[in-house]
Amino acid sequence: MITRLTAAIVALLAFAGMILAGLAAGNPFETILYRALIGLVVGLAVGHIAGVLARKIVHEHFTTLIERDTETELTAAGVPAVEAAPVEMAAAQPAAATVPAGTVTQKEVAPDVAQEPASDGRQKERLTRERTLSMRAAREMQNQL
Repeated sequence: MITRLTAAIVALLAFAGMILAGLAAGNPFETILYRALIGLVVGLAVGHIAGVLARKIVHEHFTTLIERDTETELTAAGVPAVEAAPVEMAAAQPAAATVPAGTVTQKEVAPDVAQEPASDGRQKERLTRERTLSMRAAREMQNQL
């Protein structure tokens, strides 16, 4: 959305600027309109490129903030930093009889750590970390709905 919005704003500003510049120069109507339309197309392209860059910058900044906040929450919860590694988690069975269809339950988001077979402390820490991240993501998604 930011890409299209930026492209539209830059294109309309270029169009208006070209019209005002043409009127100030005393050019004929056809020349003003022709140059303004060229400015509109060029402004649309430049605005689109600027919008793509802005979207990437905002996405990277948001991702950095989320990671930093998650690390702070995990540290406050007493969960030590664990290197990221794939963990096989058992498939959760949703309680379809008690939960309406389309509702995400805690067991679907992050199964209890106690239910997972933890052969060593690192696996349990990793599961605790994943559960914290999953629950945070679920809370943020519920706030958006």
